[in-house]
Amino acid sequence: FQSYFSLVSVCFSVFQCVSVCFSVFQCVSVLFQFVSVLFQFVSVLAANKSAESSERPIGAQRGSERPIGAQRGSERPIGAQRGSERPIGAQRGSERPIGAQRGSERPIGAQRGSERPIGAQRGSERPIGAQRGSERPIGAQRGSERPIGAQRGSERPIGAQRGSERPIGAQRGSERPIGAQRGSERPIGAQRGSERPIGAQRGSERPIGAQRGSERPIGAQRGSERPIGAQRGSERPIGAQRGSERPIGAQRGSERPIGAQRGSERPIGAQRGSKRPIGAQGGSERPIGAQRGSGRPIGAQRESGRPIRTI
Repeated sequence: FQSYFSLVSVCFSVFQCVSVCFSVFQCVSVLFQFVSVLFQFVSVLAANKSAESSERPIGAQRGSERPIGAQRGSERPIGAQRGSERPIGAQRGSERPIGAQRGSERPIGAQRGSERPIGAQRGSERPIGAQRGSERPIGAQRGSERPIGAQRGSERPIGAQRGSERPIGAQRGSERPIGAQRGSERPIGAQRGSERPIGAQRGSERPIGAQRGSERPIGAQRGSERPIGAQRGSERPIGAQRGSERPIGAQRGSERPIGAQRGSERPIGAQRGSKRPIGAQGGSERPIGAQRGSGRPIGAQRESGRPIRTI
């Protein structure tokens, strides 16, 4: 029994030593926390005192009381708003506007008297569509900060969607929509405010029935991308079959059916929904008895394709 009691006493003594060690570690950790709080408090006080005792504007160089880029006789950096000494678009901790070169406080492409690059939105100094780390909009040439085909006062190429600086239908690596001429970023026949040629399907910038290498539908006149007689919202002339842009009975090189009046693609006397004049034979667009060069049967009235009935 004495040996057992001695073993139990030894175990209790060991546990007591371990508990004392844990208590010591807890005391040390508490001391470290207290010291860290003291350091934080002292650093805050020092920062406040240094800010109060320093009369150097934000971003001023050592030995100079003029902020970077400020003109003589003025202590406000170029482009800084009243009540703020940070130039528009400058990040915290840096007094140089985004995209400004060393030795110059004007962002690339900014006009004199304005510190905002052409086309930059308010609150952002990066031109619309510029990638991070680059202040040049996608597709802009060297020495010019305006993307190809962008209008003055706007840095978005004509027809580009918000959030994307590539015009609709432009290939990667090229900022010119398919079929656009040099010096113009609008595909042939595209309306203002829309970069899709009239009648082009979504996902394709080629009007229905246009041949490869040409963006003009068959039979369309210069300056107009709508084939003669096509209705608004549809690029197929009235009465043209699917897969063909030529109205039934129209001759090659002409998109107007024989005998049709100018401004109307329906032959005289044809019913609505049909391109064949009343009484015309299959395969021929000329009513029976009509003379060559006229789509009116002999003896027909002007407003009708029917010959006058005789008693």
